Amino acid sequence: MLRSPRLAESAAPAAICCFFDFAGMSGFRAARLERSSSTRELNAHAAHPRRSFDMEPASHEIHFLPDGGWCPNNPLFPLVIYRRALDGEGETLAERFEELFARHDWPPAWRYTIFDYAHYHSTSHEVIGVYRGEASVRLGDAAGFTTRLHVGDVLLIPAGVSHERLQSSEDFHGVGAYPKGCDVDEQRRERNDREDSVRRIAALPIPERDPVSGESLRKIWGATQGTH
Repeated sequence: MLRSPRLAESAAPAAICCFFDFAGMSGFRAARLERSSSTRELNAHAAHPRRSFDMEPASHEIHFLPDGGWCPNNPLFPLVIYRRALDGEGETLAERFEELFARHDWPPAWRYTIFDYAHYHSTSHEVIGVYRGEASVRLGDAAGFTTRLHVGDVLLIPAGVSHERLQSSEDFHGVGAYPKGCDVDEQRRERNDREDSVRRIAALPIPERDPVSGESLRKIWGATQGTH
């Protein structure tokens, strides 16, 4: 996830990636990604999800991430990637993302880049809309995968899921937002209170509205509970 300068600073189960059509949630498909014997093989397998599925504009991907050790990821709610959620670029697109998120009760908090170190939040979920440049971002640390983000893409990151920027264009920036009323902490590998973090993550409710569609977020997060 991104953080604003204004904010205070054994074998794992198989990961599951689900792909939904954004309009009406039809055409559900799921692919079980068996965890390979080495972390390098797992990351290589999951690094290019768009190669295996022809994603249509306004579709989105659902990614369940197993426990990452120092980062718990999230046992209840999946990470969601909305591809090409909005058209445009630059400051105009940034303003559109801010208006979209605010309208759906996710007040925008910053315009910035994704930090180049792994971290997660235990007190809030987060949404990021890319309005400039592109980047490779690792999600879920060694238990997760790497994806390429482009202008117009949106990341919906549940609390507990690690994220970091691995490589990007010089102009890469996004708009970050959090559910209304949430305070945001930051947990890192070297500064991490996992036991308390897990309790905080488990206590967080599902936000009422999807930050992109404005519909009930339970259509994604509620409907997918128990499917992994």
